[in-house]
Amino acid sequence: MLGVHIDDVASAFVVLINQALRLKGSSPVGSPTYHFLGKAEKSLDEVTQAIVRVARARKAIHVAAIENLGPGQAAQIHPWAPMLWGTNCRGRSDRLRALGWEPKGPCLFDALPEMVDFEIKFLAAQDEEHVRTWQTDVECSVKEDMCIF
Repeated sequence: MLGVHIDDVASAFVVLINQALRLKGSSPVGSPTYHFLGKAEKSLDEVTQAIVRVARARKAIHVAAIENLGPGQAAQIHPWAPMLWGTNCRGRSDRLRALGWEPKGPCLFDALPEMVDFEIKFLAAQDEEHVRTWQTDVECSVKEDMCIF
């Protein structure tokens, strides 16, 4: 999972547009390409662990371990869950970095407290049963030695 700040997305567009102008519209690698943007590669597990740490600090969850769901269980939560949560896709921003792009904005982990606070407020605005179900059905576990930067 790659996390990148919106300012870094904008700067990537500038780098790519400038490169396209220099090459008169052709791709820097000779054919149309995808350019991945990211500050650091983190696994979904690392992101989940970080979210859990913040949610626990906010006393939004009170459980001991993350529950691994199979595709059938995940599909009961959301029909696309097995595809969205179960895919394994890695990407690196090597091509953009070779063109001079460097991410400078805060990383996903820096934004997690604000994101979790938003979700807590959103869930609090939902009906009481929805909030109660969310708080009791989510199981979480955090490795205390995890480094978030």
